[in-house]
Amino acid sequence: MRARIARRSAAALALRWHAGTGALVALTAALTLAGALPALTLLGGTSMTPSLTMALGDSPTLLADWGARAVVWPQVQQLAVLQLLSIVRGATLLTLAVGAATLLALHLARTAARSGEVVVARAVGASRKDVFGAMVLEASALAGVALFSGMLLALATVVAIRAAWPGHVDAANLVLSGAGTLGITALVMVAPLMLVRALTTTRLVDDDRRPLTLIIPALQLGAALVVLAGGATLRGVMRLQTREIMAVEGSTTRVQDVRATEPNRLHRAQQFAHFLAERHAADPSVLVSLGSNGVHRGLGAVAQATSDCGKRCTTGTVVRGATEDVAHHAVSGDTFALGGLRVLSGRVLGDADRWDSPLVAVVNASLANAMFARGDAVGRRIQLTALDNQWFEVVGVVDDAPARGLGAVMQPALGVYVSILQQPVSLLEVGTARTGIPPNTLHGIGQVRGDATSIAGLLATDTRVLGWFTTLLLGMGVITAIIAVGGLLVMLGLWLESQKRELGVRRAVGARRRDVHSLVLSRALLVAGGGSLFGAWLGQIAWDVLPRVVPGAPMFDGAAVMQTAVALSALTLSVAFLLAYRFTRTPVSALLLVTD
Repeated sequence: MRARIARRSAAALALRWHAGTGALVALTAALTLAGALPALTLLGGTSMTPSLTMALGDSPTLLADWGARAVVWPQVQQLAVLQLLSIVRGATLLTLAVGAATLLALHLARTAARSGEVVVARAVGASRKDVFGAMVLEASALAGVALFSGMLLALATVVAIRAAWPGHVDAANLVLSGAGTLGITALVMVAPLMLVRALTTTRLVDDDRRPLTLIIPALQLGAALVVLAGGATLRGVMRLQTREIMAVEGSTTRVQDVRATEPNRLHRAQQFAHFLAERHAADPSVLVSLGSNGVHRGLGAVAQATSDCGKRCTTGTVVRGATEDVAHHAVSGDTFALGGLRVLSGRVLGDADRWDSPLVAVVNASLANAMFARGDAVGRRIQLTALDNQWFEVVGVVDDAPARGLGAVMQPALGVYVSILQQPVSLLEVGTARTGIPPNTLHGIGQVRGDATSIAGLLATDTRVLGWFTTLLLGMGVITAIIAVGGLLVMLGLWLESQKRELGVRRAVGARRRDVHSLVLSRALLVAGGGSLFGAWLGQIAWDVLPRVVPGAPMFDGAAVMQTAVALSALTLSVAFLLAYRFTRTPVSALLLVTD
């Protein structure tokens, strides 16, 4: 009983006497949990059953339109979400690593501060069991505070980010979140217990030993730079996307989603032809476009296409040409003019290209140059795998249409357009250059879905997805930076403690306080420079996926890296100056005092 009371008293005294480092331990653990757990709850799933799905498109119906061998644009966008989640996964690992390193540094600082009192306790009769028991109680108290506050912050964050996601969020991944929680708890509780032997034998920071290295703080700052710069890069891309949306916002194009209700393809094509004839007869000056779902954003179904004569062909030869992945679109004649696509050669599709006419297609400039000799595509033929491997005669070449939205850069630049009267898809978009078409006039071709919107309105969900990932990464980056600066604060303090005798001798022989400041700041500058270089190197690996997912995203945003590195370096130097200022106010006699 007395031993139990003594352990409780020892733990209470340790928490009171070393409240500063104890509070930092609890705060660091709580911030690590708050920064990592929300992402851990969302991670998991596979490409077949992703944890985050976008509320966009109807993939089964689109696959029915284009065939099972095609990859439709909602699937491409889902793949882009999975790629962005891989970036979040990497940021989560960096946050956990930085938090773990800072917790170990804090435990080292607590151990160094308590080595003397533990030796005294052992000298007056305290057993190793007593020391161990007091350490368990002390670590349990810190872990309890860290878990309560960290889980509370993480829960609030999880609720907020789940509500902000524009789609479906799968159930929380309890395995990953539980593993992260247990790992941080173990660092809070087990790490100090592993140092019991060191506490009872020697001081961990000794003036006669080699000074502590500052490599760990440099690596922590580099990790924080990677996460912060990644979030800043996405924020820059968001601004570019916003400017692009504002540019297309001025367009008068209005788009209405329609689902065709006629199951018979021939009758459906006849309905489309009748609708176009009525609209053109009512007002020939109004552009009316019937296109497959996604065409007004430049998004289509991706499948293979083969030319009848590739670049290796010569005059008079007829051999199989190049095979490439191509984005497929079903359109009417006005789609090209509505999208501002110039005719480079040949002609565009028209109302005469119907179900009872020869199969024809229009290709973009990229496809013509990639699959035909000298880009001479008009009059050649192209075989489309998505459309039952049928051959289509190329009747025209047009400009490349800009592909907009999340995952647009994952779609091939090569594009082919077939007549919607020959490929009557069941999911289509009706576009017009004015205020829109009255919904009652669309009932003849299918069921109207939602309200007519602008191109910018079609991109609204994509913008929300990018904003969601940007906010998540920036939040994790800020938390990682705070934890890294905390680790730097502790490690610089320990480094100064290990240099105490040398600095005391320098002060005794005439060194000025500004000389000590210069020494500390130069060391901090090395830490900041090394961390920045490490972060820039690691960032090139981590950010390599961004240009393949987000249109306009750079692989290496030098401006974002430089701004983030300058901010972290300034913070590092500020912390170092404060520590040096406090250290130089210590009397020289105290610096030269050695305690064995």
